[in-house]
Amino acid sequence: MNEAQTQLAEKIGQLLAQSPLDDKIKSALLEKMDEIPEPLLFKLLDALEMENDDLERTAFEIDLYLREQDEAWKKVTEEQKKVADDAIGKIAKALT
Repeated sequence: MNEAQTQLAEKIGQLLAQSPLDDKIKSALLEKMDEIPEPLLFKLLDALEMENDDLERTAFEIDLYLREQDEAWKKVTEEQKKVADDAIGKIAKALT
């Protein structure tokens, strides 16, 4: 393999390591890497990069959603506490 092919194989290997693909598929691809034509290797690289981008984007969206939910629950908790404190204050005032 020349240097460009080696770099391509390394990049594919890194992306495969992060991929949720079945380990048998990953192993087969890595074992046969030198037999796969270059256009198919570039297609595989593109597919793995898109998969990685999609997973990162989805993980970001999930993280953002969970943070927003935490903030929303904090606000609800604060509002409920305020309502309860006001009610207790009014009851205490009425009893005095």
